[in-house]
Amino acid sequence: MKLKIENNEWTVGNDLWSVAIGRATGGCINSMVCFNGSNKNILAAPVSSRFSEYSDLHESAPEIRVLEKRKDRIAIKVRGVLRDRNGRSGGIGYDYIYEIRGDGCLKITRKFIPSKTSAKFSNMVVGRMEMNDSLGEYAASVISRKYRVNGNACVMESLRGSGFKIYGKTASSDGNVFSCDGMAVKLSFFSRGREGVEWLPASDLGEWEKFAGDNGKSRCSISYDPGKKRVVMAVEPFCSARPAALSGPCVFTSYLTLPAVREKQERRFRSIRFSPHPWPTEKQIENWARNGVNTIVFQDDNCLRARANWRDGSYPPYDGQGMRNLERMIASVHKHGMRIVPYFSNAHIHPAAGPSGKKIAQWTRAWPAADEARAYGKEVCYEAPGWRRFFKDSVKRVLTRHPFDGIYYDENILVPCDNRLHFRGRHTGADGLIDLMRWTRKFLGKDRIMIVHEWHDPLVLADNLADVVLTGEDIFHCRKQYGRLLELDEFTPHAGFMNIAPRLILSFPLRKEKARAVERFLAKCAVCGYFPEIRVNGPPGETYKVIDGREKERKILKFDKAFSGLDLGQYHFQNYLNRVVLTDCPNVKTAIYWKQDELLIVLSNLGEKQERFKWRVNLSGIAGKCEMGPAMTGLLRKKGLIGGVKGVLAGYEFRILRFPLPCLFSRHPSSHSRESA
Repeated sequence: MKLKIENNEWTVGNDLWSVAIGRATGGCINSMVCFNGSNKNILAAPVSSRFSEYSDLHESAPEIRVLEKRKDRIAIKVRGVLRDRNGRSGGIGYDYIYEIRGDGCLKITRKFIPSKTSAKFSNMVVGRMEMNDSLGEYAASVISRKYRVNGNACVMESLRGSGFKIYGKTASSDGNVFSCDGMAVKLSFFSRGREGVEWLPASDLGEWEKFAGDNGKSRCSISYDPGKKRVVMAVEPFCSARPAALSGPCVFTSYLTLPAVREKQERRFRSIRFSPHPWPTEKQIENWARNGVNTIVFQDDNCLRARANWRDGSYPPYDGQGMRNLERMIASVHKHGMRIVPYFSNAHIHPAAGPSGKKIAQWTRAWPAADEARAYGKEVCYEAPGWRRFFKDSVKRVLTRHPFDGIYYDENILVPCDNRLHFRGRHTGADGLIDLMRWTRKFLGKDRIMIVHEWHDPLVLADNLADVVLTGEDIFHCRKQYGRLLELDEFTPHAGFMNIAPRLILSFPLRKEKARAVERFLAKCAVCGYFPEIRVNGPPGETYKVIDGREKERKILKFDKAFSGLDLGQYHFQNYLNRVVLTDCPNVKTAIYWKQDELLIVLSNLGEKQERFKWRVNLSGIAGKCEMGPAMTGLLRKKGLIGGVKGVLAGYEFRILRFPLPCLFSRHPSSHSRESA
């Protein structure tokens, strides 16, 4: 990372993003830019805090100094006084520490110190954000049932008693988009498939809710200002009709995370997950490799009733013959040029794993709605330091003793907990999960891969650090609400999310569907840039063992094979939402991959009947992605890609068309302006 101090502005950034702190705006963050997104400031106003009319924005001469400057971490301290518009002090000083990491996560510690003459206030807003309305969608994770949404929002109740996950649009005619009583666990704002920003409080919810007594309450809200075209996030630890004053210093700790949006994604993962019941044969492994699979997830931990499985937290998993089978399988996978990673649930521990019942009780997650009697063992909390140490040691032991190529983390989500044996009050595990993600990335290094499984609850930092994200379990659970497989524009909103890590989509929701539904599912994946993960076997007692029938497996392997000869990490990508390739048929959707000398056009028929259509490249849609002079425009026109090309696709059929185009770029598309960094 680099730090530049110029014109009373402290700018920290790298090749992917920048964050700027300005003296003229009270030491508040006044700019956040994703270079490979819009390459524009997503903030419409500085990130500010206020106690009634007294705000940090009105402090004209705050003290700003650099506390720490390392290769991957820079800390900046800001000190000032909250003032009103006329510059009068409210008697409340503030100390802010911005700790900015190279992984895109900015930890903000805000401390407010009252004087003997500090003013009373009726509301307290900490870290208010005004964003451009280009961030047209939001995601909220809340604990309280007292939430309110405006518009056609999708609300999903977590199966693990961790509250509700809400997705919706940020634009609203009356301005009120979302609100909830108490603190949200997380709020994300994004332009799907492009960029965004995520806010979450640190683990200690008591910091944010301690003022919400009989005389007040805490709340979070999202609103839309149609006149200014701004999306506004307000976090209010205190709101009351009866003014109050600070009795002493108070601290609020939170995170802002910018997505690590890269020019190109390494869309190289085509995955199969299996359990050794039975162990795969050499012929099976060879067949997977021949059909384009390159990543194997080995999972064998699920059910307490199963006698021979790899119980969470335990080692060794098998007897002597079982361990020899494990080594044979790893060697066979490597022989056929594939990678293999072991499954870990970082949220469960098996009772037979080793630690005493007393230790497990200290680590266990406690919450009124938590299901602690699951078949998979005890749920644990990321905030229990003993658990994190135990879990890290388990990961190190397995990857040190066996030549696995990385790791797979399941249930990589934030969940609330109220176990006072390891924390003083209600907490979310945010600090612990962030620590675990950073430790894992450092431990694995650049050569080994990290796969994280997110349900309907993405975490930007995890996406930034992971090599690939597995999602789609919410497709299965949402069917209970929708009564059908989701349509394309409802396709797991966070699967498109912020264009950070490539996505694998679980295929087990298709287990009861007919083979035709698999084709429809794959036709959607083709124009979204997703690859389906195949589960070809399941542990004893598992409720969703396999996708039914070899015909479904063959169809997905055929999908993998269609892309296996392409190094997609060399291409830029635009999905069906970006209208770079247009068709005259509503059922036919398109996507485009391109690099310096080639276009890949993906055409996909989402209807069940044959379609005849015309398609063309939309020059205005690709403008800004690459610069094309008259000669290149003429070449595209000569090939018919501008005037229109006729096509025919059978129902649920997709096709990849390759067009060599020498010198497509007259400049490299990554040459964004990075002056701010």
